[in-house]
Amino acid sequence: MSVRGSLFACAAALFCGLFQIAGIAKTIHAAQAFARPGASGEISGDYGSFTPEDVRSHDGRLTACQRVEGGFADRMTRQVIVEIRDNETGEIVGSFSPARAWDFWGICWERDNYNIWVQSGDTGCHCYRYEDGVWERDWFDTERPDYIISKYDRIKENTKGEEGG
Repeated sequence: MSVRGSLFACAAALFCGLFQIAGIAKTIHAAQAFARPGASGEISGDYGSFTPEDVRSHDGRLTACQRVEGGFADRMTRQVIVEIRDNETGEIVGSFSPARAWDFWGICWERDNYNIWVQSGDTGCHCYRYEDGVWERDWFDTERPDYIISKYDRIKENTKGEEGG
């Protein structure tokens, strides 16, 4: 291999290494932003009450686990799947797909029941109401409890003073 080829190979390896370091730094930043989120209206980072991490229900009986499903080549078609597991048996007791992974900001539980709220960048906040052992999106009665804070609530509060209202 020529000197020129060796230099090119070294530069390529260094470039790839820098991308890996940047990816690790981004992962660490994301983990720090969600140190203790999602349960019963707790607030963390810039995401309000919501988290992309696994989170337990108010009584600790269930855990909502989130994963991304679909092809990695096309980020616009990957979907978030929320699976609810029974912590005693480990069994999946319910699941739903609330949003594209690209737009997804996270979930949180309500304080006194098994309703789960989802926050998405393109569709906003939505409730998956728990009834008869099933989580279904509530299309009509969707008033969010005051203790569940959206990422966008803080933006609205910050712009109120600027708009004079």
